[in-house]
Amino acid sequence: MDKGKHYFKGGVSLKYLAGAANASVNIGSLNGAINYDAVKDESYLTNASGRIGLNFGGINISDFEANDLLSFKSTGVGADIGFVYEFRPDTASLRNEWGEIRRDMNKYKLRVGVALLDVGGISYTRDLSRSGAYNVHIGSTQRFYLSSLADASLDHFKDTLNKYPQYFTEDKTASASSYRVSLPTTLQLDVDYCVNNGFYVNGAAQFDLTNSSNSIGNSQYYSSFTLTPRFETGGFGVYLPLGSNALTGFTSGLSIRFGNIILGSGSILSALGGSKQADFFIGAHFGSKQKNKAPKQHVSNDSNSSSVNQ
Repeated sequence: MDKGKHYFKGGVSLKYLAGAANASVNIGSLNGAINYDAVKDESYLTNASGRIGLNFGGINISDFEANDLLSFKSTGVGADIGFVYEFRPDTASLRNEWGEIRRDMNKYKLRVGVALLDVGGISYTRDLSRSGAYNVHIGSTQRFYLSSLADASLDHFKDTLNKYPQYFTEDKTASASSYRVSLPTTLQLDVDYCVNNGFYVNGAAQFDLTNSSNSIGNSQYYSSFTLTPRFETGGFGVYLPLGSNALTGFTSGLSIRFGNIILGSGSILSALGGSKQADFFIGAHFGSKQKNKAPKQHVSNDSNSSSVNQ
């Protein structure tokens, strides 16, 4: 929708989700002590209590054939939805001699984008031979040597726990026939402001909306916020991202674009000061830039004249 100074567009994507496998191991409220046995040269867990949850669905992670990956027995639906609003106070100066807005120039003073991504999930049939819940009870005089878990594959973790019923008691009531795994749902907010003559300030935020308390197997993104001042033209750009996220805290970086090549880092400056995050990226854009449309031509002929009108 294009109404004078106001421009709006939106979109929805619907997804059919097909899952091949899912596996999760959760340790909750674990309290205990890990000590070292110098005689056996091994570590052991003692005086411990807590709970272990196992959820498995689909193919075996540790033993499958390539064609098993296309055996989608677990399905679901998902969606993305979003919109962009642009405030264009001076589109008249961006029009070419034929009255068309030039496609190679920025049109907005302010742009706001909002998107809800990865809504939905996949339902899995629980494999009871691999899934279960266990209560941990290791007394102060007992020892569970951690080497007992060294050779336990993910799909046979339950078999390993069953070998030690004196330490791990299975909860038979936790045997639901199915469970649901949500997509890592996020709310994305992006605000871009044109200061003047190639100078911009961008603010981007990501909010995690996944409810991990209902399902221990839900994947999720960390919430984050980034403020990026930048200067850019058609052939050059420099960007200074200043960010903060729930995992690594404050980050600052530097990126440069030369034509269609961009390289930089979202955390190189903060990494020099001992940040928990370090990254680097390089990218290339292939293809021609947008060009203005050629003027439409109208040719008229009659018995007395021939003319071309643009």
